[in-house]
Amino acid sequence: MTAEAVHRGSADDAGFRLLAEHLPDIIILAFDDRLDIWAATGTALRARGWTAGQFLGRKVPEVGRPDDAAITEASCRAALRGEVSRFETTGNLDPSRLWAMQFLPLPAERGAIVGGMVLARDITRQRLAERQLEASRHQLAEAQRIAQVGSWEWDVVANEVTVSDELCRLIGLPLGSRWTMEEGVARLIPRMEIEQVERLVERMRTDPSPYAHEHRMVASDGSIRTFLARGEGMVDEDGRVVRFIDTDQDITERRQADAERRRLLNRVYEVQ
Repeated sequence: MTAEAVHRGSADDAGFRLLAEHLPDIIILAFDDRLDIWAATGTALRARGWTAGQFLGRKVPEVGRPDDAAITEASCRAALRGEVSRFETTGNLDPSRLWAMQFLPLPAERGAIVGGMVLARDITRQRLAERQLEASRHQLAEAQRIAQVGSWEWDVVANEVTVSDELCRLIGLPLGSRWTMEEGVARLIPRMEIEQVERLVERMRTDPSPYAHEHRMVASDGSIRTFLARGEGMVDEDGRVVRFIDTDQDITERRQADAERRRLLNRVYEVQ
């Protein structure tokens, strides 16, 4: 089958058109078994003022970074064997851009592989957002460590509680701990406070109102820690509570200091 026939066979493919016209920041190149590009389209192509003519007739390894020519050719050959491969690289004309390159086989109507496709997607903003999110998480973790504030999040629908690293450290739990709400109450809340906490949990299932209260938790070493908890729920479009986010500040030393001051004052009054 010639490249022109492949082109005609693929031009009516709805999936190809969907990728080309609607996915953001993407360039699609189709190539034949000689690695010659016979089709070029995509939103990122037009957004940058490029035309299909700048790609047509050229070999795939020629249109990217010269340093990527070997891996690009190997990926194209793998696509012709029916394999899918992927790598990330910087832009050829603009090194500040980051591109994800995916190479796919292009089969004919009866399944024989007659060429391949390159899906080049500009992921610069995605990677920047990921780095910013990671930096924010690091800053939050550091702030929690300094303030001795941990947090947890309760997915009410799935009944799964996810615990922050700092709260895990404060009560001696393995990092990344998660459990059901019932398991967390049974594991961490002292027996004398379980009934009170269970009433609060039951209220939280239907009432997203903010709350603030003190409670105690049993650390892994058996010690009892006192926490100031603040939380608030989130609801879906039907008004049903779907999530709760809570922060817990360790105020054990503060309460111990308060108790010591009261003891000393009582002693002073006794002496007087």
